[in-house]
Amino acid sequence: MGVATPSDLIADRNRTPFNIGRAIALDGFRLEEARPLAQGLDGKAQNPQAVLKEVLAWTGGQPFLTQKLCSLIAATNTLIPKGKEAKAVERLVKTYILDHWETQDEPEHLRTIRDRLSGDLERLKLLRLYRQLLLKGYLLSNKSAEQMSLRLSGIVVRRAENLYVYNRIYQSLFNLSWVEHEIDNLLRDQAIQNQFMRDQFSQLVRNQVAQNHSIQEQVQQPLAQVPSTPNYRKINYRKIYSPHYQHLLRPLLFFLMAMICVVILQRLPDSQPPIEPAPATYFSLGEQVLIQEGEITQKQAIAEKIARQNYAAAVADLTDLLQKSPNDPEAFIALNNAKIGQNPRQQQPYYYTIAVSLPISNRSIGQAKEILRGVAQAQHEVNQQGGVGGVPLKVLLARDDNQAEVAAQVATVLAKRPDVLGVIGHYSSDMSETAGAIYQQNQVVMVSPTSTAVSLSTLGDYIFRTVPNDKASAIALANYLIAKMQKTRVAIYYASDSVYSTSLTKEFVSVLKQQQGKIVAQFDLNKPDFDALKTLEQANRQGAEALVLLNTTATRPSVLEVIKRNDRRLPLLGGDSLYDSTTLSDAGMQATGMVVAVPWVFQPESAFARTARQLWQADVSWRTVTAYDAAQVLIAGLKGRSRQGVQAVLSHPSFTAAGQS
Repeated sequence: MGVATPSDLIADRNRTPFNIGRAIALDGFRLEEARPLAQGLDGKAQNPQAVLKEVLAWTGGQPFLTQKLCSLIAATNTLIPKGKEAKAVERLVKTYILDHWETQDEPEHLRTIRDRLSGDLERLKLLRLYRQLLLKGYLLSNKSAEQMSLRLSGIVVRRAENLYVYNRIYQSLFNLSWVEHEIDNLLRDQAIQNQFMRDQFSQLVRNQVAQNHSIQEQVQQPLAQVPSTPNYRKINYRKIYSPHYQHLLRPLLFFLMAMICVVILQRLPDSQPPIEPAPATYFSLGEQVLIQEGEITQKQAIAEKIARQNYAAAVADLTDLLQKSPNDPEAFIALNNAKIGQNPRQQQPYYYTIAVSLPISNRSIGQAKEILRGVAQAQHEVNQQGGVGGVPLKVLLARDDNQAEVAAQVATVLAKRPDVLGVIGHYSSDMSETAGAIYQQNQVVMVSPTSTAVSLSTLGDYIFRTVPNDKASAIALANYLIAKMQKTRVAIYYASDSVYSTSLTKEFVSVLKQQQGKIVAQFDLNKPDFDALKTLEQANRQGAEALVLLNTTATRPSVLEVIKRNDRRLPLLGGDSLYDSTTLSDAGMQATGMVVAVPWVFQPESAFARTARQLWQADVSWRTVTAYDAAQVLIAGLKGRSRQGVQAVLSHPSFTAAGQS
């Protein structure tokens, strides 16, 4: 029957002045309610109940999808072994629901949700509301018409007092990238329509002007032929504006109205509206917990104390927390910031503030913590020494989730905060390009410790980095391939939607060709029909002697499948994105021997390594070192005491800062 509000069922509201219906909310299947479905999985799985649990983990109990997925499992000819339920269900979801979903959506379900969300300008508010939910993770439920429409689309569900995306399937398909694409299309259509209306009005105005010249001549001619006596002019004036001449006024009025419309249309937006600032929950000086790991309950209690400016209690609690969890950089920065609040200065400036943008997401949280350790170590050292010229340093944390729109929103907020004298970030080249344009426009120094795309160097004189660009990595990889491995024929795996991946690919191809190497194949990890096994078979047929993996964080699952399927048959080389503990934990022995180009290699006996190990009770990565260097660069620039002053210090030809990379 579908979904509706009671008012939707009233065809003529003038004839029905009272309510005749009530809303009935239908919830999805809970595990105990769905247990009868497990009977249909007998003979298809060693543990049908565990399979059903994984099904509900994907569908959220949505009745249609739950039954469809159970039906797909029942139709398979392979038995799902015990302990493999999660991977088996995930494979079925990806193959029969997510991949090429618009053509596989039979009976139609997902296309209906898509059509309820997008398609015309009337749904632009709905898409923007849904985008807010994706960025925040939830929305506080209310009775607005927009929220009701969003709920009726089926994509969200109300739990307690909040709205959430209904399930993982919807979240996978109708993600932030999809929303941005739909909004861009609608705004582009609106801009085209506005331009068309402007063109139409412009043509009407030109026609009317030509016609009015003729009218003016008809009006002026009798005036030129009459005597110049006042009385005659008064009589003639009345004749011209008498009912007999009223038809002359209509074109003039139309001309004026057209001009007004042109002015109004010129003020309509041709492109996207101004960037909305990121919510306050995306920033923290210690009053919020951004990295949801470890002792969350204890950290949130401490954050509340900082928010209430109870710094003494917060310092005591953070000191205790770090005794148990010394490897927590967020808590360490909160401690340093709270100490400044605990011991306020009388003279100005009270403290300097720099910000660091972090890629806090499920796939990048490890990298976010690596960056934060470098910044925390630099802050700790400078404050231990008395601050920057006697002024202590605070660090403001921001999360961009490694999403372009969020990075732009974060940059917009930081640019408008006059206390922020510089920014460390962003993580990926894509995010740094997006945010860097905003920092450059607002004259805020950005120092990226991890963005390597060559194009970043052209963003402007407020943009810096402490990591070599992709040209250096490309030279290192090509030299190792030819000089050490004695190989010349390679297949490249890359991500076409990434500034970083395409930049590194371009530089590597250029360097390899100069050294008489050959690219026998290139495979785009972003292709919907990407198949690791098929690409490896093609690479072997075309005589590849090695594989070069230039993936991104988002395409890591696909490239890990390549590593596993290759099973150490062809030598592997990769970019710095693969320098991560998850590469070894997920790929295992198949990744052994892979050569990765990174800007810094851990030296156990170096002074920095010893200090870092003592501070964090663990070894650190290259991202920690380049982030430490980025913080040192900004600390050295803070003697400029203003944004423009920091930029002037950093851009001076004789500028140097002591770093570790």
